[in-house]
Amino acid sequence: MNNERSVKTADLKIFQLILIILLISFFEESEYSVLSVTALFAMLLLPIVILLWFVICKQTVTKSDKSIVAVFAVFIFVQVIFVRWGELYTSLTPIYRSLTVLAFILYARKFKLSKGKFQAISALTVVVLILGLCTIFSPNEKGANVLFGNYNTVGVLYFTLGVINLIVYLKMHFKTSFVLFLGCVLMIILSNTRTSLFLLLIALVLWGLFLILPKNMIKPKIIFPVLIILLIAFVWFYYNIKSLSVYSTLNKISKELFNKNFDSGRPDLWHMAVDAVGKNWLSGRGTGVDLEEFYPQVKTPHSVYFDIYLQNGILGLISYLVCIFLVIKRKGKWSRTNLNVLLITVAFAILFYNSVGIVFTKARSGIGLLQWALLALPYADGVKISENEEAASDKLSSSGLQRKEVY
Repeated sequence: MNNERSVKTADLKIFQLILIILLISFFEESEYSVLSVTALFAMLLLPIVILLWFVICKQTVTKSDKSIVAVFAVFIFVQVIFVRWGELYTSLTPIYRSLTVLAFILYARKFKLSKGKFQAISALTVVVLILGLCTIFSPNEKGANVLFGNYNTVGVLYFTLGVINLIVYLKMHFKTSFVLFLGCVLMIILSNTRTSLFLLLIALVLWGLFLILPKNMIKPKIIFPVLIILLIAFVWFYYNIKSLSVYSTLNKISKELFNKNFDSGRPDLWHMAVDAVGKNWLSGRGTGVDLEEFYPQVKTPHSVYFDIYLQNGILGLISYLVCIFLVIKRKGKWSRTNLNVLLITVAFAILFYNSVGIVFTKARSGIGLLQWALLALPYADGVKISENEEAASDKLSSSGLQRKEVY
């Protein structure tokens, strides 16, 4: 009993430490260089902390965990073989990021919410909300938040924290979490970031739509393929937006509402990335390469998928998408609850956002890690399989019998 209590205490303490590291990582784009550098070192520590958690809390790697480790190993192998030896530091950075993402996903898959962890999440959200309110009305000459950087980053930060608090509310029914969710929505509105506002609107509309559609239509094996097709269609539409007749109308509306062009230059950046890759479509231009090496006036393609293609070509992009697929693919019998439907909706919203922004792959982005964690959350009932059950399943598999999986 004492040993079990000590493990639970260690689990909570390590979770609190992880949240502190994530809080520091939110300053990755800060105008204060000391905060930005501190965010870098915090991210370097995170995989080590999670490794200690596995050891101290006596966690095991299950069969499904091994599948995720395997596909990430393939992606990391692609990154390694296309390392640019002349730019070793910038090449190693995305590789370490991939290892950090893998560690965080494995941690998220075993995460168990408790009252102590709820309090820690609430405290993190309150601190970030207070910092945001203190700084959001004092932008610098570049129009960015002095602590959190670009307002798009500010928007996605509060979107991610807001979703986490909404999930906690639906799971544990603490009114505090719902109030904090509303606070995050307010910060998104105040930061006036089109992407996050659009993301919030998409999530809320889809969530409501999925709750009223017939139950036999709202299943992961049906919804995810449909949503992925819509995402691909959106990327194609946005990539070709300037050649389409609707561009002038959409651009006029965007300028009236946000005083910005509808495309924000993203399609141009995507075209630049494709042009930079050129004939190297299979392998890309090398791990860690930035778009600014080909076009000095810009830095990234503002899309995780085009960024991966730029670095590691089709090989990297396909292996990366397989990683995403296995992270969102979960065992369990599907049940349409508010929480499960929200998790599916959020998964799509996150994948959509990363098609127009770089969060997943940013080296110091704790926001990206939280989004990966949201993807890794189960969206089906009965997802938890005890170690004894999984061991029995492995024995059955080895004897030629297969365990039936349903959604």
